[in-house]
Amino acid sequence: MAQILEAAAVSKGALYHHFASKEAVLEAIYLEASRQAIDAAQAQTDPDASALEQLRAAARAWFAEIRKPEIARMLFEIGPQGLGARRVKLLEDQNSLAALTTSLEAAQKAGEITISSVEVSARLLNALLSEAALLYLEKGGAALAATDEAIDAYLNSLRAGS
Repeated sequence: MAQILEAAAVSKGALYHHFASKEAVLEAIYLEASRQAIDAAQAQTDPDASALEQLRAAARAWFAEIRKPEIARMLFEIGPQGLGARRVKLLEDQNSLAALTTSLEAAQKAGEITISSVEVSARLLNALLSEAALLYLEKGGAALAATDEAIDAYLNSLRAGS
């Protein structure tokens, strides 16, 4: 909390005027880190590309974002430790799952993919990306090619006519 107070240049009283608890502060920081990583990844996609290719590019760009130590630490260490796995999952559903759902809906509407449930496919892709990120953070660059291949295989399996 001392680091947060110093970085924000506010008093403890001012901070708690806006947040009910330390957990609320941590939750806000976690959501911001998650949103920043997703927004940065989406900003790197070609708006003229197909919805599925935008999704593929955003997934790859997200891996570049989570390589940033401050993002990785918040999303995969501090957040889960301070908030608990269940709360972090619910928060991620607001950010990553929502973004994946929107992307898959766009790809399905464009006829690029044929899936019976966008929700199930988005959850599977969200889990794949999270687990691949953990593997990458544990094993480093050696896991990146395999991760990229697995994401491509999953996205290709959703293509219409596959």
